[in-house]
Amino acid sequence: ALASVNNSHYTEIHVIEAIWQAVQRFGFDGGRVIEPSAGVGHFIGAMPGTLVERCRITAVEIDRIAGRLLRTLYGPHGVDVRVEAFEKVSLPESWFDLAIGNVPFGSYKAADASHRAYARFSIHNYFFGRALELVRPGGLVCFITSSHTMESQSDNVREYLASQAELLGAIRLPAGAFAGIASTEVQTDILFLRKRGRGEQTRSDWVRRSLVPEFMQHRQFPDRYPQINAWYAQQPQFCIGRIAYRS
Repeated sequence: ALASVNNSHYTEIHVIEAIWQAVQRFGFDGGRVIEPSAGVGHFIGAMPGTLVERCRITAVEIDRIAGRLLRTLYGPHGVDVRVEAFEKVSLPESWFDLAIGNVPFGSYKAADASHRAYARFSIHNYFFGRALELVRPGGLVCFITSSHTMESQSDNVREYLASQAELLGAIRLPAGAFAGIASTEVQTDILFLRKRGRGEQTRSDWVRRSLVPEFMQHRQFPDRYPQINAWYAQQPQFCIGRIAYRS
């Protein structure tokens, strides 16, 4: 439990329900689903009833206590539960139709000694890289992640993700969105990606950052503003709240 305390952050059910609604609007109506950081299974428990009978679910959880609870709750109902690290579990590539969940955040890296292009990414970006390897062309990857995926100073991770997938949409959640259930103030985004097919061209307008537009700035903090991902600058309606720089 002590080893997993930094990432044992669970997700508000109304946020999960909204993500499932978005997934359905993007065309997902059933298939093979993987949740690579499943906790005790909130995403599985909140899956719409119309999808339950149409999905085969694989759930991965590194924490042994949460994993045993996950297996007890959902194993009897056909969920394939793997209690091990996502980077260690053996899974078929280009197999799943959907990867969904709330991934771990941090500046540390996964224990992956392979030569995969994403193997040295920070943990939250690692989950995107491996998930895109596991889903089929046209499949969806829908994760809650740190805002650093979209706004790290280096474009390297976003360039890699853009080479593999199309950004269908992103939502910037307000600070403290998970303070109630997870006791964390970390800034988060929900990203919806679709894995591209061979030879398919996708947009890369979300790779770069730009200055925060004036109308998105918080009036109480007028002196200094960070850059924001260009996607949000162009679609400000998906950024919930105003942007302020805090040391």
